[in-house]
Amino acid sequence: LKPEPRPADGRACRQLARAAADFRLNVTGIHGFENAQVTRGGAATEEWSLDTLESLKVPGLYAAGETTACRGSGTSIALILGKLSAETVKADLAK
Repeated sequence: LKPEPRPADGRACRQLARAAADFRLNVTGIHGFENAQVTRGGAATEEWSLDTLESLKVPGLYAAGETTACRGSGTSIALILGKLSAETVKADLAK
């Protein structure tokens, strides 16, 4: 499956990037072991820049959230890597 390139509305892209970069999630507690979640899978790491999480196959496409989860790393790493992706997109748009 190969994504088809489409013209992007620069204004809409900047608004989306700002919204993603400004998103805040306040963790107020945990719900115990009985509600714990473990995920497996995600994007093949050899297809992504480990510094920016940009796709090496589709420039301008960034991995974020659960896409980046691997071997049961779960939500914590997904949130951290999602933030990295948003910051990278924001910096790219500011260029």
